[in-house]
Amino acid sequence: MIAELNTPECPKVHKIIDEYKLKLRKCEDKNYVLQNTVDKLRCDNKDILKKEDVMKDELEKNKRYHLSKQSDLQHLIKKLTMENQRLREMLGKDLNTHVTRDDVTLQLIKKYKSNEEVFKNTIQKLQENNKYLLNEIIDLKMDESCKNKEDTRT
Repeated sequence: MIAELNTPECPKVHKIIDEYKLKLRKCEDKNYVLQNTVDKLRCDNKDILKKEDVMKDELEKNKRYHLSKQSDLQHLIKKLTMENQRLREMLGKDLNTHVTRDDVTLQLIKKYKSNEEVFKNTIQKLQENNKYLLNEIIDLKMDESCKNKEDTRT
Protein backbone atom coordinates (compact mmCIF):
# COMPACT_ATOMS: atom_id res chain seq x y z
CA MET A 1 0.00 0.00 0.00
CA ILE A 2 2.77 2.37 0.69
CA ALA A 3 4.05 1.77 -2.77
CA GLU A 4 0.77 2.96 -4.17
CA LEU A 5 1.14 6.36 -2.46
CA ASN A 6 4.29 7.08 -4.49
CA THR A 7 2.56 6.79 -7.82
CA PRO A 8 2.27 9.79 -10.11
CA GLU A 9 -1.41 10.06 -9.28
CA CYS A 10 -0.59 10.38 -5.58
CA PRO A 11 0.10 14.14 -5.64
CA LYS A 12 -3.26 14.65 -7.24
CA VAL A 13 -4.92 12.61 -4.54
CA HIS A 14 -3.02 14.58 -1.87
CA LYS A 15 -4.11 17.77 -3.53
CA ILE A 16 -7.73 16.60 -3.59
CA ILE A 17 -7.50 15.52 0.04
CA ASP A 18 -6.01 18.90 0.98
CA GLU A 19 -8.81 20.65 -0.91
CA TYR A 20 -11.40 18.55 0.91
CA LYS A 21 -9.69 19.26 4.24
CA LEU A 22 -9.77 22.97 3.40
CA LYS A 23 -13.44 22.74 2.44
CA LEU A 24 -14.11 20.78 5.63
CA ARG A 25 -12.33 23.44 7.72
CA LYS A 26 -14.30 26.20 5.97
CA CYS A 27 -17.52 24.29 6.58
CA GLU A 28 -16.59 23.78 10.23
CA ASP A 29 -15.78 27.51 10.57
CA LYS A 30 -19.01 28.39 8.84
CA ASN A 31 -20.85 25.92 11.08
CA TYR A 32 -19.24 27.51 14.16
CA VAL A 33 -20.25 30.99 13.01
CA LEU A 34 -23.77 29.78 12.25
CA GLN A 35 -23.98 28.05 15.63
CA ASN A 36 -22.93 31.29 17.36
CA THR A 37 -25.51 33.17 15.31
CA VAL A 38 -28.19 30.65 16.28
CA ASP A 39 -27.22 30.97 19.96
CA LYS A 40 -27.32 34.76 19.72
CA LEU A 41 -30.71 34.63 17.98
CA ARG A 42 -32.06 32.28 20.67
CA CYS A 43 -30.87 34.66 23.36
CA ASP A 44 -32.40 37.61 21.50
CA ASN A 45 -35.61 35.63 21.08
CA LYS A 46 -35.77 34.97 24.84
CA ASP A 47 -35.24 38.67 25.53
CA ILE A 48 -37.94 39.60 23.04
CA LEU A 49 -40.35 37.09 24.61
CA LYS A 50 -39.65 38.53 28.07
CA LYS A 51 -40.24 42.04 26.75
CA GLU A 52 -43.42 40.83 25.07
CA ASP A 53 -44.68 39.42 28.39
CA VAL A 54 -43.86 42.67 30.16
CA MET A 55 -45.63 44.64 27.41
CA LYS A 56 -48.67 42.33 27.63
CA ASP A 57 -48.83 42.88 31.39
CA GLU A 58 -48.52 46.63 30.93
CA LEU A 59 -51.17 46.57 28.22
CA GLU A 60 -53.51 44.61 30.49
CA LYS A 61 -52.91 47.10 33.32
CA ASN A 62 -53.59 50.00 30.98
CA LYS A 63 -56.76 48.34 29.72
CA ARG A 64 -58.05 47.88 33.28
CA TYR A 65 -57.12 51.46 34.16
CA HIS A 66 -58.84 52.88 31.10
CA LEU A 67 -61.92 50.71 31.60
CA SER A 68 -62.13 51.98 35.16
CA LYS A 69 -61.71 55.57 33.99
CA GLN A 70 -64.27 55.04 31.25
CA SER A 71 -66.73 53.65 33.79
CA ASP A 72 -66.12 56.62 36.09
CA LEU A 73 -66.60 59.04 33.22
CA GLN A 74 -69.80 57.31 32.10
CA HIS A 75 -71.10 57.56 35.66
CA LEU A 76 -70.19 61.26 35.75
CA ILE A 77 -71.85 61.84 32.37
CA LYS A 78 -75.01 60.11 33.61
CA LYS A 79 -74.98 62.18 36.78
CA LEU A 80 -74.43 65.42 34.85
CA THR A 81 -77.16 64.49 32.37
CA MET A 82 -79.60 63.93 35.22
CA GLU A 83 -78.57 67.23 36.81
CA ASN A 84 -78.95 68.96 33.44
CA GLN A 85 -82.43 67.46 33.04
CA ARG A 86 -83.41 68.55 36.54
CA LEU A 87 -82.18 72.09 35.88
CA ARG A 88 -84.01 72.20 32.55
CA GLU A 89 -87.20 71.12 34.29
CA MET A 90 -86.73 73.82 36.90
CA LEU A 91 -86.05 76.37 34.20
CA GLY A 92 -89.07 75.17 32.24
CA LYS A 93 -91.28 75.63 35.29
CA ASP A 94 -89.90 79.12 35.77
CA LEU A 95 -90.35 79.98 32.10
CA ASN A 96 -93.85 78.54 31.82
CA THR A 97 -95.12 80.40 34.87
CA HIS A 98 -94.05 83.95 34.23
CA VAL A 99 -94.74 85.82 37.43
CA THR A 100 -94.88 89.59 37.62
CA ARG A 101 -93.49 91.57 40.47
CA ASP A 102 -96.98 92.45 41.62
CA ASP A 103 -97.95 88.77 41.74
CA VAL A 104 -94.88 87.93 43.78
CA THR A 105 -95.63 90.81 46.12
CA LEU A 106 -99.23 89.65 46.55
CA GLN A 107 -98.09 86.10 47.25
CA LEU A 108 -95.63 87.33 49.86
CA ILE A 109 -98.27 89.54 51.48
CA LYS A 110 -100.71 86.59 51.62
CA LYS A 111 -98.02 84.40 53.13
CA TYR A 112 -97.13 87.04 55.73
CA LYS A 113 -100.82 87.65 56.57
CA SER A 114 -101.35 83.92 56.98
CA ASN A 115 -98.34 83.73 59.28
CA GLU A 116 -99.60 86.82 61.13
CA GLU A 117 -102.97 85.14 61.73
CA VAL A 118 -101.26 82.05 63.08
CA PHE A 119 -99.11 84.20 65.37
CA LYS A 120 -102.14 86.22 66.56
CA ASN A 121 -104.06 83.05 67.33
CA THR A 122 -101.09 81.63 69.19
CA ILE A 123 -100.67 84.85 71.19
CA GLN A 124 -104.38 84.91 71.99
CA LYS A 125 -104.29 81.31 73.24
CA LEU A 126 -101.21 82.06 75.33
CA GLN A 127 -102.93 85.11 76.85
CA GLU A 128 -106.02 83.05 77.65
CA ASN A 129 -103.83 80.41 79.26
CA ASN A 130 -102.07 83.11 81.27
CA LYS A 131 -105.42 84.52 82.49
CA TYR A 132 -106.58 81.06 83.43
CA LEU A 133 -103.34 80.39 85.32
CA LEU A 134 -103.53 83.77 87.07
CA ASN A 135 -107.10 83.05 88.11
CA GLU A 136 -106.01 79.65 89.38
CA ILE A 137 -103.19 81.24 91.35
CA ILE A 138 -105.55 83.83 92.80
CA ASP A 139 -108.05 81.13 93.72
CA LEU A 140 -105.32 79.08 95.37
CA LYS A 141 -104.10 82.08 97.32
CA MET A 142 -107.66 82.86 98.38
CA ASP A 143 -108.16 79.30 99.51
CA GLU A 144 -104.91 79.36 101.40
CA SER A 145 -105.64 82.67 103.04
CA CYS A 146 -109.10 81.44 104.05
CA LYS A 147 -107.54 78.35 105.49
CA ASN A 148 -104.99 80.39 107.37
CA LYS A 149 -107.74 82.60 108.83
CA GLU A 150 -109.67 79.57 109.95
CA ASP A 151 -106.58 78.06 111.50
CA THR A 152 -105.87 81.27 113.41
CA ARG A 153 -109.47 81.40 114.71
CA THR A 154 -109.37 77.94 116.09
